[in-house]
Amino acid sequence: MAVPSFQDLPLADRDRRWDGDAAEKRVRKFTGAEDGPNAAYRRVAAGVMEGARGGIDDVSPREATRIKNHLAKYYKKMDDTPPWDD
Repeated sequence: MAVPSFQDLPLADRDRRWDGDAAEKRVRKFTGAEDGPNAAYRRVAAGVMEGARGGIDDVSPREATRIKNHLAKYYKKMDDTPPWDD
């Protein structure tokens, strides 16, 4: 699995109400994964690193570290700490 480079994507305000179903639909449409997960879809969620949606079991420890480092940049952008650093 290739870890994408940091893209400094825009982030919503923390107080914005979360609609998981709508987010999933947007991600599926954006990644072209409307019929099922594909490679682009699998690169999207940070929560998976902590066990959401069944967690990760096909990522090497080295890749997991690279993914977490990538996601940590977004947490820093939000002036927050990643859940795995608590």
